[in-house]
Amino acid sequence: MAGNAYSFKANPQQVEKIIHFYDYCKVTANNPNILFRAATNAFTIQIYTNYTVLIQGSKAVNEYAIWQKMEDGFAHMGSDEVGTGDYFGPIVVACCLVQEADYPFLNQLGVKDSKQLDDKKIRLLAPLLMKRLKAKVSILSNTKYNQIYHSDHFNLNVIKSYLHNFLIAKLKEETKFEGPIIIDQFCDEELYFKYLKDYKATNVIRDVSFYIKAENQFMAVACASILARYEFLKRMDQMSVELKRPLLKGASNEVDQLAIAIAKEHGLEYLKKYVKYNFANTKKVLKALQ
Repeated sequence: MAGNAYSFKANPQQVEKIIHFYDYCKVTANNPNILFRAATNAFTIQIYTNYTVLIQGSKAVNEYAIWQKMEDGFAHMGSDEVGTGDYFGPIVVACCLVQEADYPFLNQLGVKDSKQLDDKKIRLLAPLLMKRLKAKVSILSNTKYNQIYHSDHFNLNVIKSYLHNFLIAKLKEETKFEGPIIIDQFCDEELYFKYLKDYKATNVIRDVSFYIKAENQFMAVACASILARYEFLKRMDQMSVELKRPLLKGASNEVDQLAIAIAKEHGLEYLKKYVKYNFANTKKVLKALQ
């Protein structure tokens, strides 16, 4: 181990897992002694034919920590969001810290990506996770979302970048955690930091790693996805009570018809309190109101 380079000897089962894990950033290796190579802006992974794994780069230490502890579980922070594909309801971002000692508890609960769990299971698991884990949650209401999106010319990825960085900074400050921080990748890493710079975000946390489908690979991201989904469901419940009709998730034709009915009954301005107005669904609502 030297500087930003780390190496270890893996067994065949570990090699298979590592190759699968980094398939999303696989690159060609011209060296015949290299079995597999993957690279991002922050690190490179090389597996040699003798099963030696070499990790290099500015965030090599994070990747090394993952594979040194992958079997037993390792301490890390994870962040995820929900609601970005739903016409109705807020955007919710959650960030969790999972310690090594939390794994038996979380495994016993059957924690996994919230998209693989039904709403009943989410409502059961989330309160248990909140009692056990250090976590932060941010809820961006539809009214605030619509105001930000239109007045400040933000796009959805700018908004998500802001919220992820804000929560990570808060949780990091509260816990003093210095280990790996994982974000479920929703945009390119360079764009993420460009968004934060362009819109003058304060206290930018740079020691973060981005992974596609991170909620399937990292326990803290899975927990974050459950907490975010739970808060989203609670807000949808509240909105349904206010509107005296059950709101629908997603952005389907059925969602369009529901939005049209609400707009016809209460008016377009009233509808804005419950939807993401920039979504294409709004065009159908406006056409129906003509």
